[in-house]
Amino acid sequence: NRLDTNELLKDIYMLKNLPPNFCFNTIFLPKITSAEDVLLFIHLFKTNGIRVKQVIPIIETWDPFDNIEAILNLKDELFTRVAFGHCDYNLSLGLFPFYHQDSNQYWKWVEQFQSLCKKNNIRFINSPCLSLKNSPLILHTARNLDLLFPEGYGQVTLSMFQTKSFRNAWESDIQPQFPDENPEAENKIAFAISIVERYTKYQRQGTSISVDTEGVLIS
Repeated sequence: NRLDTNELLKDIYMLKNLPPNFCFNTIFLPKITSAEDVLLFIHLFKTNGIRVKQVIPIIETWDPFDNIEAILNLKDELFTRVAFGHCDYNLSLGLFPFYHQDSNQYWKWVEQFQSLCKKNNIRFINSPCLSLKNSPLILHTARNLDLLFPEGYGQVTLSMFQTKSFRNAWESDIQPQFPDENPEAENKIAFAISIVERYTKYQRQGTSISVDTEGVLIS
Protein backbone atom coordinates (compact mmCIF):
# COMPACT_ATOMS: atom_id res chain seq x y z
CA ASN A 1 0.00 0.00 0.00
CA ARG A 2 1.00 3.62 -0.54
CA LEU A 3 2.96 5.57 2.04
CA ASP A 4 0.15 7.80 3.29
CA THR A 5 -2.24 5.00 4.33
CA ASN A 6 -2.79 3.12 7.58
CA GLU A 7 -2.81 -0.09 5.54
CA LEU A 8 0.93 0.31 4.98
CA LEU A 9 1.49 -0.14 8.73
CA LYS A 10 -0.35 -3.47 8.49
CA ASP A 11 1.83 -4.42 5.52
CA ILE A 12 5.02 -3.67 7.43
CA TYR A 13 3.79 -5.60 10.49
CA MET A 14 2.97 -8.65 8.35
CA LEU A 15 6.24 -8.53 6.39
CA LYS A 16 8.50 -8.16 9.42
CA ASN A 17 6.85 -11.19 11.08
CA LEU A 18 7.73 -13.56 8.25
CA PRO A 19 10.37 -16.21 9.02
CA PRO A 20 13.80 -14.56 9.47
CA ASN A 21 15.33 -16.37 6.47
CA PHE A 22 12.53 -15.26 4.10
CA CYS A 23 13.71 -12.92 1.34
CA PHE A 24 11.63 -11.30 -1.42
CA ASN A 25 13.05 -11.08 -4.90
CA THR A 26 11.03 -7.94 -5.64
CA ILE A 27 8.62 -5.56 -3.91
CA PHE A 28 6.66 -3.10 -6.06
CA LEU A 29 6.24 0.35 -4.51
CA PRO A 30 2.88 1.97 -5.39
CA LYS A 31 2.03 5.63 -6.07
CA ILE A 32 5.64 6.87 -5.99
CA THR A 33 5.81 10.66 -6.42
CA SER A 34 9.47 11.41 -5.60
CA ALA A 35 12.88 9.91 -4.92
CA GLU A 36 12.23 10.54 -1.22
CA ASP A 37 9.28 8.13 -1.39
CA VAL A 38 11.56 5.35 -2.63
CA LEU A 39 14.15 6.06 0.08
CA LEU A 40 11.46 6.02 2.78
CA PHE A 41 10.19 2.62 1.64
CA ILE A 42 13.75 1.27 1.65
CA HIS A 43 14.30 2.73 5.13
CA LEU A 44 11.11 1.04 6.39
CA PHE A 45 12.23 -2.31 5.00
CA LYS A 46 15.74 -2.10 6.44
CA THR A 47 14.74 -0.86 9.90
CA ASN A 48 12.10 -3.58 10.19
CA GLY A 49 14.34 -6.37 9.01
CA ILE A 50 12.39 -6.98 5.81
CA ARG A 51 14.73 -8.69 3.34
CA VAL A 52 14.32 -7.85 -0.35
CA LYS A 53 16.68 -8.04 -3.33
CA GLN A 54 15.14 -5.19 -5.31
CA VAL A 55 12.39 -2.58 -5.14
CA ILE A 56 10.49 -1.33 -8.19
CA PRO A 57 8.75 2.04 -7.82
CA ILE A 58 5.55 2.38 -9.85
CA ILE A 59 4.93 5.72 -11.58
CA GLU A 60 1.14 5.85 -11.76
CA THR A 61 -0.04 9.40 -10.98
CA TRP A 62 0.43 12.67 -12.85
CA ASP A 63 2.59 14.45 -10.25
CA PRO A 64 5.81 12.36 -10.44
CA PHE A 65 6.14 12.91 -14.19
CA ASP A 66 7.83 16.19 -13.29
CA ASN A 67 10.13 14.24 -10.96
CA ILE A 68 10.95 11.23 -13.15
CA GLU A 69 14.54 12.35 -13.72
CA ALA A 70 15.15 12.80 -9.98
CA ILE A 71 13.58 9.40 -9.25
CA LEU A 72 15.60 7.58 -11.93
CA ASN A 73 18.78 9.32 -10.82
CA LEU A 74 18.44 7.78 -7.36
CA LYS A 75 21.43 5.62 -6.45
CA ASP A 76 20.68 2.59 -4.30
CA GLU A 77 21.65 -1.04 -4.75
CA LEU A 78 18.00 -2.11 -4.44
CA PHE A 79 16.81 0.19 -7.24
CA THR A 80 17.49 -0.90 -10.83
CA ARG A 81 13.98 -0.91 -12.37
CA VAL A 82 10.97 1.38 -12.66
CA ALA A 83 7.39 0.46 -13.58
CA PHE A 84 4.56 2.37 -15.24
CA GLY A 85 0.98 1.96 -14.01
CA HIS A 86 -1.22 3.32 -16.76
CA CYS A 87 -4.72 2.82 -15.32
CA ASP A 88 -4.12 4.89 -12.20
CA TYR A 89 -2.23 7.38 -14.35
CA ASN A 90 -5.28 7.82 -16.59
CA LEU A 91 -7.42 8.19 -13.46
CA SER A 92 -5.12 10.82 -11.93
CA LEU A 93 -5.46 12.91 -15.10
CA GLY A 94 -9.25 12.61 -15.08
CA LEU A 95 -9.27 10.92 -18.50
CA PHE A 96 -12.18 8.89 -19.79
CA PRO A 97 -12.12 6.52 -21.57
CA PHE A 98 -8.68 5.38 -20.45
CA TYR A 99 -5.82 5.26 -22.97
CA HIS A 100 -4.43 1.73 -23.17
CA GLN A 101 -1.64 0.09 -25.19
CA ASP A 102 -3.71 0.36 -28.38
CA SER A 103 -3.48 4.17 -28.42
CA ASN A 104 -0.77 6.59 -29.55
CA GLN A 105 -1.15 8.55 -26.32
CA TYR A 106 -0.08 5.56 -24.25
CA TRP A 107 3.19 5.30 -26.14
CA LYS A 108 3.82 9.03 -25.82
CA TRP A 109 3.76 8.51 -22.05
CA VAL A 110 6.14 5.56 -22.30
CA GLU A 111 8.53 7.60 -24.47
CA GLN A 112 9.05 9.95 -21.51
CA PHE A 113 10.84 7.10 -19.73
CA GLN A 114 13.00 6.09 -22.68
CA SER A 115 16.01 8.41 -22.60
CA LEU A 116 16.06 8.77 -18.81
CA CYS A 117 16.04 5.01 -18.25
CA LYS A 118 18.95 4.61 -20.65
CA LYS A 119 20.85 7.54 -19.13
CA ASN A 120 20.55 6.15 -15.60
CA ASN A 121 20.85 2.45 -16.50
CA ILE A 122 17.36 1.76 -15.14
CA ARG A 123 15.26 -0.99 -16.73
CA PHE A 124 11.70 -0.02 -17.74
CA ILE A 125 8.83 -2.33 -16.70
CA ASN A 126 5.74 -1.87 -18.84
CA SER A 127 2.19 -1.64 -17.50
CA PRO A 128 0.02 -4.76 -17.91
CA CYS A 129 -2.44 -5.24 -20.77
CA LEU A 130 -5.98 -5.59 -19.44
CA SER A 131 -7.02 -7.70 -22.45
CA LEU A 132 -5.85 -11.04 -21.12
CA LYS A 133 -6.34 -13.03 -24.34
CA ASN A 134 -5.65 -10.42 -27.04
CA SER A 135 -2.68 -11.79 -29.00
CA PRO A 136 -2.52 -8.92 -31.57
CA LEU A 137 -2.39 -6.36 -28.74
CA ILE A 138 0.38 -8.28 -26.98
CA LEU A 139 2.39 -8.49 -30.21
CA HIS A 140 1.77 -4.78 -30.88
CA THR A 141 2.95 -3.94 -27.34
CA ALA A 142 6.07 -6.09 -27.61
CA ARG A 143 6.99 -4.54 -30.96
CA ASN A 144 6.72 -1.00 -29.59
CA LEU A 145 8.78 -1.90 -26.53
CA ASP A 146 11.45 -3.54 -28.72
CA LEU A 147 11.80 -0.27 -30.65
CA LEU A 148 11.83 2.00 -27.59
CA PHE A 149 14.05 -0.14 -25.34
CA PRO A 150 16.41 -2.21 -27.51
CA GLU A 151 18.71 -2.60 -24.50
CA GLY A 152 15.94 -4.55 -22.72
CA TYR A 153 12.78 -4.03 -20.70
CA GLY A 154 10.28 -5.90 -18.57
CA GLN A 155 6.55 -6.53 -18.88
CA VAL A 156 4.01 -7.18 -16.14
CA THR A 157 1.71 -10.04 -17.15
CA LEU A 158 -1.62 -11.02 -15.59
CA SER A 159 -2.08 -14.57 -16.86
CA MET A 160 -0.10 -17.56 -18.07
CA PHE A 161 -1.45 -16.89 -21.58
CA GLN A 162 0.02 -13.38 -21.51
CA THR A 163 3.34 -14.62 -20.15
CA LYS A 164 3.69 -17.22 -22.91
CA SER A 165 2.46 -14.78 -25.59
CA PHE A 166 5.01 -12.12 -24.66
CA ARG A 167 7.74 -14.76 -24.56
CA ASN A 168 6.79 -15.86 -28.09
CA ALA A 169 6.46 -12.24 -29.29
CA TRP A 170 10.09 -11.56 -28.38
CA GLU A 171 11.17 -14.30 -30.79
CA SER A 172 8.69 -13.52 -33.59
CA ASP A 173 9.20 -11.56 -36.81
CA ILE A 174 5.44 -11.18 -37.36
CA GLN A 175 4.30 -7.57 -37.72
CA PRO A 176 0.94 -7.06 -36.01
CA GLN A 177 -1.93 -5.42 -37.87
CA PHE A 178 -3.29 -3.12 -35.20
CA PRO A 179 -4.95 0.33 -35.29
CA ASP A 180 -3.02 3.34 -34.02
CA GLU A 181 -5.97 4.60 -32.04
CA ASN A 182 -8.84 2.89 -30.26
CA PRO A 183 -12.01 4.66 -31.44
CA GLU A 184 -14.24 3.23 -28.69
CA ALA A 185 -16.63 5.24 -26.55
CA GLU A 186 -17.97 7.93 -28.85
CA ASN A 187 -20.90 8.04 -26.43
CA LYS A 188 -19.10 8.33 -23.10
CA ILE A 189 -22.24 8.00 -20.96
CA ALA A 190 -23.26 4.76 -22.66
CA PHE A 191 -19.69 3.46 -22.42
CA ALA A 192 -19.53 4.29 -18.70
CA ILE A 193 -22.81 2.50 -18.05
CA SER A 194 -21.57 -0.56 -19.94
CA ILE A 195 -18.39 -0.67 -17.83
CA VAL A 196 -20.38 -0.56 -14.57
CA GLU A 197 -22.78 -3.24 -15.81
CA ARG A 198 -19.97 -5.54 -17.01
CA TYR A 199 -17.99 -5.04 -13.81
CA THR A 200 -20.99 -5.93 -11.65
CA LYS A 201 -21.98 -8.91 -13.79
CA TYR A 202 -18.54 -10.51 -13.93
CA GLN A 203 -17.06 -9.56 -10.56
CA ARG A 204 -15.42 -12.53 -8.89
CA GLN A 205 -16.87 -13.31 -5.49
CA GLY A 206 -14.82 -12.09 -2.56
CA THR A 207 -12.53 -9.95 -4.73
CA SER A 208 -12.48 -6.58 -6.48
CA ILE A 209 -11.50 -8.29 -9.75
CA SER A 210 -13.85 -8.50 -12.71
CA VAL A 211 -13.01 -10.25 -16.00
CA ASP A 212 -15.65 -10.47 -18.73
CA THR A 213 -16.26 -13.29 -21.21
CA GLU A 214 -13.88 -11.67 -23.72
CA GLY A 215 -11.04 -11.98 -21.20
CA VAL A 216 -10.87 -8.23 -20.44
CA LEU A 217 -9.99 -7.20 -16.92
CA ILE A 218 -12.28 -4.27 -16.07
CA SER A 219 -10.43 -1.46 -14.29
